[in-house]
Amino acid sequence: MNAIKMKRILINICKYVLLIFAAFVALVPIVSCIFTAFKTEEEYASTNVITLPKNFLNFDNFIIAWNKANMGKAFLNSFIILICVLAGSIMISAMLAYVLNRFKFPGNKLIRNLFTIATLIPGIASQVTVYQIMTALHLVNSMPGYIILMMGTDVITIYIFLQFFENLSSTLDESAILDGCTYFGVFFKILLPLLKPAIVTSAILKGVSTYNEYYMANLYLQDKTKYQVVATSLYVFSGPMGNQYNYICAGVIITIIPALIVFLLCQDQIYSGMAAGGRCHASDKKGSTGRDFWRSGQQDARPAQGPKWTLGTARGKPFSASTTFSRHPHFSFIICCFSRFLCRSRENTAEGKQTIFYYRSLSYEQRKNVLRCTAQHPLAGKAC
Repeated sequence: MNAIKMKRILINICKYVLLIFAAFVALVPIVSCIFTAFKTEEEYASTNVITLPKNFLNFDNFIIAWNKANMGKAFLNSFIILICVLAGSIMISAMLAYVLNRFKFPGNKLIRNLFTIATLIPGIASQVTVYQIMTALHLVNSMPGYIILMMGTDVITIYIFLQFFENLSSTLDESAILDGCTYFGVFFKILLPLLKPAIVTSAILKGVSTYNEYYMANLYLQDKTKYQVVATSLYVFSGPMGNQYNYICAGVIITIIPALIVFLLCQDQIYSGMAAGGRCHASDKKGSTGRDFWRSGQQDARPAQGPKWTLGTARGKPFSASTTFSRHPHFSFIICCFSRFLCRSRENTAEGKQTIFYYRSLSYEQRKNVLRCTAQHPLAGKAC
């Protein structure tokens, strides 16, 4: 027993030593930057980076950094770029993942494999070709051109949406299409609202990389007075005669403040989105959608959002089931189609054939429940 206790104690000691060391490595640059930001030029030249400044109320460095680096315009440009890039990148990634996941066509797997191979190629290795293309299209030193370049879909973002779509039941698409919805309507009205966790995760990854991007901004936005961004604005304090690190550190702290404010205000959404990742909650309960609902004979615990009809289960006990489209698509689909198609002798239509297909997959008792519910449907009186 003593040996086991000693082993656990040693493991805990090693664990905390590693955590303290990791925290030390992460905090030392930030602390050093804060100390340097409050030092004068003479004080910075005569002390090391860890030495405390004489006056923590010396905000002259922040004022000089804001005015000389024109950080107000840099923040405005960065904000415009960030909003456009996030909106375009997320929409392109989501629609591409929707096509790759929902539509099976020749070359589907090839496209996925090409995206996987693209992750093995360093981004810097393709910059010569990209720069030549941008120059030929006259998009160098242009804000729209830089936005289009940064809007390029990230492979990681595509796979985040692909993983999420894998967990979204295809019955949602089928039921919407049978009710007359187009593919665009399925994506924008049904699936896109369910992608919030994946959108948050992708926005965090893409937003941080876009906000901190220096190499691309310095290469393609060459007019530093007109197209300044946050990452390149502090370059004004670097020169052949040396670097003014006290002003650079003050500017770095200024650039951290907006990201810190956004994180503090939206930390609940960020944590929930990162934790949800690629999971889907629309069909996580067995029997809550489609034919599984009928096979299980269970009632969904979620609150109903649409009209209700009372059905009899196989045991003869009534229960209430919601016809909310996003919750029980085949339930709503079968009831409506029985009223609109079967009662009007439209068995030969595509909708009628699909209705019969799902109806035949039900058990005898479940079929009786469908017919009972159909009789109470508002369209049934007119259709029959």
